[in-house]
Amino acid sequence: MAYEFNSTRYIATRALKARDVFNQKIYNIDQGTELNSVWAHQIIVTPEEYIQFDSLTAQQGLDLKIELGYIAVVV
Repeated sequence: MAYEFNSTRYIATRALKARDVFNQKIYNIDQGTELNSVWAHQIIVTPEEYIQFDSLTAQQGLDLKIELGYIAVVV
């Protein structure tokens, strides 16, 4: 069973942190690391930007993380 939101691959545009939804552990993600949609979705954003993600779908959240410069689509 796959847990991805979509089949798109993303790349971290800077050093990031992401929270594992299963064990709540926080992981460091290096700039340039390729991510699937689940890990891209779990990237922790700044508290100031967090409010922008309220009521967004998973895909809308990924799109906003691209817009905010956290990740880019791998082409």
